Amino acid sequence: ASVLLRKSEHIRKAKLELIGLLHGKQFPRKLIDKLITDHGSEAAEIVRRNPFGLMRYKGCGFMKTDKLYLELGNDPARLKRQALCAWHAIAKVSDGDTWFPFAQAVRAIRDNVSGTNARVDRAIELAVRADLLRVRVEGMGNKWIAESRKADQEERVARLINEAAKELIDCPDSLMWPLGFGASSLSEHQRAALQQALIGFVCVLAGSPGTGKTHCTAEIIKVVNAMVGSDLIAACAPTGKAAVRMTEAMSKAGLPLKAQTIHSLLEIQSSEDGWSFLHGEHKPLPHKFIFADESSMVDVGLMGSLLAARDRGCHVLFVGDINQLSPVGHGAPLRDMIAAGVPTGTLTEIRRNSGRIVQA
Repeated sequence: ASVLLRKSEHIRKAKLELIGLLHGKQFPRKLIDKLITDHGSEAAEIVRRNPFGLMRYKGCGFMKTDKLYLELGNDPARLKRQALCAWHAIAKVSDGDTWFPFAQAVRAIRDNVSGTNARVDRAIELAVRADLLRVRVEGMGNKWIAESRKADQEERVARLINEAAKELIDCPDSLMWPLGFGASSLSEHQRAALQQALIGFVCVLAGSPGTGKTHCTAEIIKVVNAMVGSDLIAACAPTGKAAVRMTEAMSKAGLPLKAQTIHSLLEIQSSEDGWSFLHGEHKPLPHKFIFADESSMVDVGLMGSLLAARDRGCHVLFVGDINQLSPVGHGAPLRDMIAAGVPTGTLTEIRRNSGRIVQA
């Protein structure tokens, strides 16, 4: 009983110390309880020694932990802090890009560390060793830098598209895109664009608003449905609204299929550590054909998850307009796929109406 009482007293003391350290600094309310659960009576001392360790808890970003680090009288020029300054300068950017000029990280270090104390090269080297940042050199020695997590996601998309292209070489007889569209309502221009697109396991149908991308997709699905049946077809979009619009287009084409969000298709599963998708490289989707509308809105992370869930021999058509809605997350994978030479058909004829404004 005396041991339990002493332990309880130590924990109570640690809580009081944590309250003194964290009160009024806008940290999450439940942070103290989590720290006590993880570290017991040593929690306050651990925070003092390494305030940046709080960054692994939700709601404890670099700005808050850095402010605490400085208020505790720690060395502003410490190499670890310089590395985190460089990482934060890249990680905080939300304009959708993945790679940034190397000078952006350099500037962040020098803005936060005075004069000769800034050790730029060593700080970035430490950030790379800690797997926070990635650096690459191109062309005439131009250096670029990215957050490791985002760079990995981009590399994953590239790898999966390359693997799909190799499948086409390894097993050309398995390609099953329809070669004709019979008496469908497609124009000659739309048929020509589809013939350009439908020559790979992963391909793109692009076009500006009003060119009939969703209508074309519904017509392709109609032919594919007659070939393999609805159980082997998945129709999806990044948002619920886009999925509803896709479902309406398929209904007009006489298809009872229902489109769903990409997240629903991949099936979210929750855990104590957060959430993940049920379907992926170890549990691919059972479909032979996947149609993804409004793909310009799909970021690199979600694109990678969808491609990872594609089974060998599965056909995927990404439909979208790279000049329309861009991803909320980082990257522009649809744009990059087209630029990289992924089979693409581009619709240019406006079909929504034929008034003089459209002609102009």
